[in-house]
Amino acid sequence: MISLAASQASKWVNCPPSRHLELKYPKRTSSHAYEGLLAHDLADAYLNYSSGALTQEEYDSRLEKMKARRGFSVRMQSYAVQYGDFVLDEFYRQGTASILSVEQQLDYSGYLGFKGRGRGDAIIASPGQLFVADFKYGKGVRVQAENNEQMMLYALAAYRAFNLMFDIHTVSMAVVQPRMHNNSVWRTDVRTLLDWAEHTAKPSAEKAIMGDGELNPGSWCQFCEAKPRCKALKELATKEAQLIFSSPKELALADLVDAYKNSENYSLWISSVKKYLMGLAMSGQKIPGLKLVSSGGRQAWSNEDTVMEVLSSKGLAPEKYTKVTLKGIGDISDLFSVDEFQRELEQYITKKPGLPSLVDDSDPREEFRPAAEVFKNPS
Repeated sequence: MISLAASQASKWVNCPPSRHLELKYPKRTSSHAYEGLLAHDLADAYLNYSSGALTQEEYDSRLEKMKARRGFSVRMQSYAVQYGDFVLDEFYRQGTASILSVEQQLDYSGYLGFKGRGRGDAIIASPGQLFVADFKYGKGVRVQAENNEQMMLYALAAYRAFNLMFDIHTVSMAVVQPRMHNNSVWRTDVRTLLDWAEHTAKPSAEKAIMGDGELNPGSWCQFCEAKPRCKALKELATKEAQLIFSSPKELALADLVDAYKNSENYSLWISSVKKYLMGLAMSGQKIPGLKLVSSGGRQAWSNEDTVMEVLSSKGLAPEKYTKVTLKGIGDISDLFSVDEFQRELEQYITKKPGLPSLVDDSDPREEFRPAAEVFKNPS
């Protein structure tokens, strides 16, 4: 059965054909997504412990397991706690009649005409009102709560779950981004949400399922897998660039300001094209007119502990060059004569290979063969 994920809502509502376009491209995962999952687990544990759903022993046990996971840091934990405290402040403000639900499964199928489910990070229900919070660990895109399609779907599902108990008429939605110091809150009434679901979300979702509607590029393109080959986004980006740089002579300051303000769509499209072509090339596919080459790489210390011992033996204030903040090769070489540096430290320098880059096929550098291609054609 076809399902609409709340995280896809913005794309589907504003650009229904994006669903069918994205079906052609594999869903990509990233280290950022893994970080976000771990941060959410930390926040979940903290909220459940603080609200009494977890004992001290249970919380400590879960926390130790999460500390052992890749990507954990004290800073990440502090951001999770900041989000948790934001939710707890609202929970305590609403009083003893309120209920706090953490990571609750939400079903908004009834508002769309087909399956649609998600998980609400935190929901606070009390007589007459509902508070829905979403924890965003990322720091690349500033997210606002007002008219946020994902939050509106979560709010509708939470309304369905708690309305019989609390007779809800007012809903507050909060997006909490502690790494961007962004706590965005939007307050509206249930009637507005129901009207949006009936006249905007449901018709747009039906078009998305059928593959109908017009391509409509906008901020929702940020997380669309199809953006590198989306004709509408390319046309918008090119149109903006032509308007900005139409003057054949020197650009005025106002032209530069316009370029800065309107560069987002062009930068988004060009960046996605670069990543898409690089992905094809790294998979072994030949790109006409382009080729992969190895970049120059960089020098690094092969053994930082030994380098610090050498510095210490020379009386060069090793406390200033701890393992965490060991100076770069250039900085430390300035402390020695050329001959002494070569004799004492050059042996501890290694060259790390650089990342491959995609260049014009006229580039004289030797073509880089990715592992996938070498495996297919070892000769």
